[in-house]
Amino acid sequence: MTRLDGDWQHARSGEAVRMWTRIPAAPADPQLVFRSYADAFTISVDARRVYAFEDVHSRGRLTLHVVPLPPGSAGKQLEVFVPHARQSTLFGDSFVLATTATLPFAIRSVATGPLREKTTDIVLGLIFIAVGVIALIAAALRRRGDVLALAGMGAFTVLYGVRLIAESYVPLLLGGSLQARDYVSAWVTYVIPIPGWFVARRLIGAGWRSSLRLQVAVFALYAPIAIAVDLVTRTPGSVEQINNVLVIAGGLNILFNLLMTRRAPTQELRIVLAGSLVFMLFAVGNNLSALGLLPWRTDVEAIGFVAFIASLGYAATRAFARGERDQLALEHELRTAREIQQSILPRSMPAVHGLAFDTGYDPATSVAGDVYEFLRVDEKHVGVLVADVAGHGVPAALIAAMVKIAASSQARLADDPAALLDALNTTLRTEVRRAFVTATYLWFDMEQRRVSVCNAGHAPPLLYRNGAFQELGAHGVLLGRFAGARYETQSTALEPGDRIVAFTDGIVEARNARDEQFGEVRLQEAIARGTAAETIAAVHRWRVEDDADDLTIVVVDVTP
Repeated sequence: MTRLDGDWQHARSGEAVRMWTRIPAAPADPQLVFRSYADAFTISVDARRVYAFEDVHSRGRLTLHVVPLPPGSAGKQLEVFVPHARQSTLFGDSFVLATTATLPFAIRSVATGPLREKTTDIVLGLIFIAVGVIALIAAALRRRGDVLALAGMGAFTVLYGVRLIAESYVPLLLGGSLQARDYVSAWVTYVIPIPGWFVARRLIGAGWRSSLRLQVAVFALYAPIAIAVDLVTRTPGSVEQINNVLVIAGGLNILFNLLMTRRAPTQELRIVLAGSLVFMLFAVGNNLSALGLLPWRTDVEAIGFVAFIASLGYAATRAFARGERDQLALEHELRTAREIQQSILPRSMPAVHGLAFDTGYDPATSVAGDVYEFLRVDEKHVGVLVADVAGHGVPAALIAAMVKIAASSQARLADDPAALLDALNTTLRTEVRRAFVTATYLWFDMEQRRVSVCNAGHAPPLLYRNGAFQELGAHGVLLGRFAGARYETQSTALEPGDRIVAFTDGIVEARNARDEQFGEVRLQEAIARGTAAETIAAVHRWRVEDDADDLTIVVVDVTP
């Protein structure tokens, strides 16, 4: 088996290309084996045509050819003529002369030769794609912390791996065309700087005068324009030189900002910056070589990328471990806060002649901004407070705890709902800034068999009697915002069989997938036939998962 790696002469006339060389010493039954990406060409030996190929459907796709040459071809001129040369690369790297005996080996060698030559790039490409996909999945699954840098690194790594695969022999072996391969390679080259610069921006910051932020925006605008130019001109990589200049400018901007940054470098950042610097030097050298500004051709950018990925992997592992430790500590603190908040809620229902109590309490998060409290006076008198702090989480829970403590400290005003809420309003205005609290307070006097109600921006409690509902108490302003607010108390006589329900707005405002509220009508239907727990369960069945609010309900039944 002999390779025709000698000097080939080329000549172009319009779209036609002619290439020729001398055939070296050939076996008695020479077989010419080669790869082609042209859809039409002829083979001649000393101007005598020995082979013709035409397939307009191939359109730059890989085809393998075996051409028997006439005996005595040694020393003669072998000529290849392509009438329509639309591709930059028309034939494989080598023409091979084989005998009938060595023909199978020659075909296998010609067909798989590029795979052996590009094995490193193919393996690295698959590894990069796998690493990038894992990073993207981790960023999608890990809901806590800043995962944008991880997602950017994943996108950048996937794109880099795709480009390595696209520029290898694999797409052609799978039936892709040269033009399709070149389009994919060029478009990935246009797009890949966007996540790359984004990762740098997340690590370093916005940069001097927001230059890194502007750099990401410039490439995000440039990429679709470059792709559109390729499509209009029908030439993949038509603006590659402009892209090379922009990449070099971006790399220099990164280096400049690394020198100018005032952010205290962590160990992870130092490792990532070192890996980034190595990769950047390889990438800038590759782009300078492509522009012809270096006296040599270099295509070892993947080596620098390996260093970059290794540094990112190290940093991501350390950051993930630290984030998990911080999250475990935070979860422990929230669990403790939840236990403390649960401990300040009433542990038992008050024992009052003629009344039966039932409660439902379901915080949206570990801690809640809802609170309820019983002010026990004696066996015939009790006060019930239900309050709702605007917001969720720890800030709302702290204010809710203050409301509970403030209400307990004003137990001497338990029989005067308006005075009690006025005292709470004064406390919140004095001690808490920007507190938005709604509340309703009910005073049950079972000697007189009456309930007195005062509301502060809260939904009025409902009285269910003989199949009908009515609101109790007048509307009032919320607590903690207005000086000199006045609250009004209204009293209602109680009858055996009455049911009084106080609740927070998380129940009536719960929304389903059609953005419909649970509403007061459904609340009335639920409390008319079920317990507080069953009402809470009905709200859970109604609302979607992401529509979360604290749920609190207190049900008081009047017994004979």
